[in-house]
Amino acid sequence: IFDRRYIGNDVLGEVVKYCPKDLRDSQKMKAYITSAVFNYNGQQVIGSYNDEDIYLFDTHLPEDVDYSHRYRGHRNNATVKGVNFYGKQSEYVISGSDCGNI
Repeated sequence: IFDRRYIGNDVLGEVVKYCPKDLRDSQKMKAYITSAVFNYNGQQVIGSYNDEDIYLFDTHLPEDVDYSHRYRGHRNNATVKGVNFYGKQSEYVISGSDCGNI
């Protein structure tokens, strides 16, 4: 996650990095984030990765802590897929999928 005011500044731009532990510095596969969204109050962020699952992170925890939930079942390898929260208090997670389902 970056602070837009400091994009281009290698020291100040990056605020925090969330990544599932099994994807960090993985030699077998390079995962790229295709979508990241905060929930309604900013306490959680959800991310979708290419050829991977959807992961939920708690923003009040340190960045070296692993994800708090993993959502499986969508395919994200042919095109970029978005992921988002839905509902007044972000009680649902929605995502597109290569199979055509939501």
